[in-house]
Amino acid sequence: MTANVSEVWGSEIPYLVSVPDPYESETARNYIWEKTLTAAEIKQILFRSGVDIGDIISVSAEEYSSSGRVTVLRITGTKGSVTYYKQDTRLIFNLNSQKYTIESAGNVVVKTADGSLLTIALDGRTVVSKSGATKLSSSGLATASVIGSGNNIRKISMSSDVYTFSGRGWGHGVGMSQEGAKGFARQGYTYDQILKHYFQGVTIE
Repeated sequence: MTANVSEVWGSEIPYLVSVPDPYESETARNYIWEKTLTAAEIKQILFRSGVDIGDIISVSAEEYSSSGRVTVLRITGTKGSVTYYKQDTRLIFNLNSQKYTIESAGNVVVKTADGSLLTIALDGRTVVSKSGATKLSSSGLATASVIGSGNNIRKISMSSDVYTFSGRGWGHGVGMSQEGAKGFARQGYTYDQILKHYFQGVTIE
């Protein structure tokens, strides 16, 4: 899927909406990418941008768009937290795209009711048990048990010094996909059919 302009820049433009991108090749350059940052590197990146939240405790993608792109990124440290939105969720760490999940010992990736993925940092989350509500804390808990589909239980470490961003795509994702357009052309679509697919509702004169 391409990105709706609103999930990247926050505006609404009728012809820049999210559309299927069925012919983009998975073998295209940078279609699948990965970037790993340590907690110390993340701390330095934030500090250089004027943000000091202390030592990094967790990094989590709090919200995804309908096209699978991160729209809210929360970073928590020993002195507070900072939240980034839309395109800044990519730019702060110079990531290839907004379409990624975050893997770390302190995170769990879950599938929501609408089928989208959500990366959740366990630290600071409120859980309810028979003894009442309590907050998970990496400083007081080494591991947490997470119940998944089929009642499968797995133990997850509460803290991590390494965060791996695993993503797909290159760039902001708005408008025409270069690799996708090549795929359409290989399928026999004409230039005007391709343009009208990526830019909905336009006329070509």
